[in-house]
Formats: sequence, structure tokens, C-alpha cells
Amino acid sequence: MHVPRLPRLSAIKTLSAAKTLGTARALLAALALLPLTALTASPARAATPVLPNPNSQGITLNSLTEVNGNPRMLDAVVSTAAIFEPVHVRIYLPSTYNNSGNTTRYDSLYLLHGANDPLDAALPWADTSTDSGQIANTLATSGSPFDGIVVMPEGGKSGFYTDWTKGDKGGRRPLWETFHIQQLLPWIDENFRTAADRGHRTVAGLSMGGFGALSYAARHPDLFSAVGAFSPPSDIRTDTGTRELIVSNNLTLISGSAITEAERPVNGGDGGYLAADIKDVFGDPVSTWTRLNPLDLAAVYKNEGIKLALYSGSGYDSAHGVDLLEAGVKGQSDNFHGALNNEGFTHRYCQGSGTHHWEYWRADLKDFLNYRYGTPPASCPNGWGAPKP
Repeated sequence: MHVPRLPRLSAIKTLSAAKTLGTARALLAALALLPLTALTASPARAATPVLPNPNSQGITLNSLTEVNGNPRMLDAVVSTAAIFEPVHVRIYLPSTYNNSGNTTRYDSLYLLHGANDPLDAALPWADTSTDSGQIANTLATSGSPFDGIVVMPEGGKSGFYTDWTKGDKGGRRPLWETFHIQQLLPWIDENFRTAADRGHRTVAGLSMGGFGALSYAARHPDLFSAVGAFSPPSDIRTDTGTRELIVSNNLTLISGSAITEAERPVNGGDGGYLAADIKDVFGDPVSTWTRLNPLDLAAVYKNEGIKLALYSGSGYDSAHGVDLLEAGVKGQSDNFHGALNNEGFTHRYCQGSGTHHWEYWRADLKDFLNYRYGTPPASCPNGWGAPKP
């Protein structure tokens, strides 16, 4: 317990006199000399939650720390046999989560990052830099009634949210889907006060994470009731978007900053290996791609009643110029939007001038949260006008 230091010598002397004389009058005189702040108890600081089952669901908790002293932003470092080195998971808690006696259960939002994003301790959605998700500020300014638990896990620099078919040249085969779906999700539900059902669970992501969100939602409709995808590759069959990301990055390491030969897929190199690389990640096109590919899963979103919002820039803006990656993603998004329309599936498609940058994705997330939890905005973010029919 913190005991305030008595600030005045005269107060100390008078307290001493009170103790010596044993008179109530001297004691009261001493208290009268103390400033009001010395008599007021400091407010109790919210403590980092104690997890009831930290080592469960195939996960071992190595550490759980507050980020920059913020009891609402936690960094969990965990180990799992599914991934070959420790993984960071950022967890952002609701504003009332740490209140004494609070037993409320909250919605959960799983936010997935993009390829080759800065990982390790500074996960991109949780970071506060300009070139990041700035999640605390983004949620605070979203205008949405969402005040739930946000889970931001690592997914590898080009892991693509799937269990790799083959290992890399170092013999390591990352199982990202196993980790996220079979281990992390139930681990979060065991250790945090989530409303643990699909109706209260949402997944969203940018770029590679947008692909992961779309794929996870369609392949695990029992777990997620809504999905938001910001600049996502949505067709792994094309020669742009997903394939370019896998080939240009070829990283399975989580925190490594340099591409080494051991970190490349088995068939990796520096040219002419598109088909081989993508098979190492996704498997054979005939036997496995249909069940992984969002474009091929268009009917599932309607049949399972999944709320879906899709966002894509045109591949150009005045600040960044031409962005070929976003232009390729836009073409895939147009096709995906058409496939959803062909299924008679009502969804939200926001598209307009823009590039593959955070200022768009933060705005996309705000719009998506209002679409998911509040009143669907009449206009899309980023000055894009009305949603595409």
C-alpha cells in the first residue's frame, strides 16, 4: 500500500506531539495541516489479467506483458508445435474489461495482417506509427458501437493463413491455419471473457490478411458470422496478387528481416517458379485450391449467412501514383463481387481511387465496424461514394 509522505515539518512535529500526549486535539491539529491530496487514496490501477488456462489447446504461454504500460494492450508470446518459433499475439481489451467485479462477456474481432508486414513485437494493426493500423485510435474514432476484444496474431511474412503443403528448404512447415483456428481461437475463449459463439465472433484483414479472413470465414462458418476484407487477393488462380506476394516474399520466418535460402519454399528461386512456389504453400491446384479460394467459395457466404464487406482501391492516387499490386487486387475484387452477385448474395463492396496503404485500410476498418455492428453507412470510406451494386 502506498503511504503518502507528510509534506510539512510542522505536521510531523504535531503528530509526534499527539502520539506523546495521546490527545485527540493534537492529532486533529496535525491532520488539519496535511494537504487534501495526502489524505486521498490513489485510485487502484487495473491489473494485467490472470489467465485461467495459459497452457492449453496446444499453446504454451511464454509471457504476457502490457504494451507501453497500457493494461488494455497485451502482448502474448506463445509457443506451439504448429509453428517453428515463438509467436506474438496482440490482444486489445475493451474499455471496461479490467473493471473490478466485471463479468461481462464480449464480442471478439480477429484482425489479420498483410504479407511482409513488420512483425515480432510491433504487430502492424496494434502499432501506433503512421504506417500501421493504430488500432486504439482507429476504434476510438470509428463511431461504431463495437467495444470488444481484438485479437491480432502473427501469420508469417507470407504464410497466407493456411497449413503449408511442403516445408521450406530449412525443413520447416508452418501450419498457420492449425495454429489460428484449432489452437489460438479456443485458447482466447478459455482465457478471456469472450462470448464464445459465431454470432459474436468476426474476422477481418488487409491484403494477405484479407485473403485469410475470407478463406477462414468460408471454411469455418461455425466460428465466424462476419468478415471484412481490405485490398484482399481473392483468387489464387491468377498470376497477380497472391502469386506475386508469395514469390516476392517467400518468407516463412516470423521475425527474420532478411530472406535466406533456407526460408524459401522448396522450389523457390529468383525467377520462373510461380507454379512450384504456390504449390508449396497451397498444394495441388486440382485437389486443394477450390476449398481454399474465396472466388470458388462465393456460394458459402450466402448459404451460411455470413455478413461480408469488401474494399479495394483502383491502383492509383495522387499521393502514391500507380500501384500495380492494388490494381491487380482490384481486378480480383471486381470478379469476386460479380460472383457474389451471381449467387444473389447481399454484401457491401466499396471501391474507388486508392492504393495499397494504411490510410485506406484504417478507414476501411471503421466503415466495416459500422456495417457489422451499427447502421450501414450510406457512403463508402475514402470518398468512394455509394457501395457498388
